[in-house]
Amino acid sequence: MTSFLQVLGIVGTILILVGLVGGSFTVSGSVMPRVKMPKVGNRVRFPCFSVGALMVLTAIVFGFGYNPPPPDHSPSPAPAAATDTTPPTSASPALAHATDPWNVVSAYFSYISTGDYTDAWNLLSPSMQSQGWGGDYSRFVSDFTPLGYHNASKISESGNSVTVAYTLHNTNTGSWMPKSETLTVNNGLITSSTG
Repeated sequence: MTSFLQVLGIVGTILILVGLVGGSFTVSGSVMPRVKMPKVGNRVRFPCFSVGALMVLTAIVFGFGYNPPPPDHSPSPAPAAATDTTPPTSASPALAHATDPWNVVSAYFSYISTGDYTDAWNLLSPSMQSQGWGGDYSRFVSDFTPLGYHNASKISESGNSVTVAYTLHNTNTGSWMPKSETLTVNNGLITSSTG
């Protein structure tokens, strides 16, 4: 893109010169061959100047507005065979030990949405881990990797149960679906989910 903008700017500059002086000059440089511009009439000078100015302005606007994406230096994902299947243990995230049901549920949805599967897994009771994913952390991660939970909000809270509404985004299919579910929290861990 940069080369195109440079050529556009150079050609635009030449046309501006033709428009200003009416031609009869030579352009040469280390990058481009020697170009001799013939003398042009007055009827051609104004269009040359106008088109040249437009080309130079376009090159400037797109040149300053063009920001190529930064190179991706993130490591490639590990092969599936090298995935650690042992459930991780948390280094005590602040919200993992909270016992307020809404705080636990809110943290769980936040962890899933940001890809912090370790902390999300650690907010599930062993019975939930076993019931939903057979105690297999790698299955849990593969189930949630393509999902995003957006706008999770508490609908109601009664005792240890919280009903939450959210929009589920599946990045594999591109679908967005409004959902709600009720989660039960005991001793700071999610023990059941319906919905």
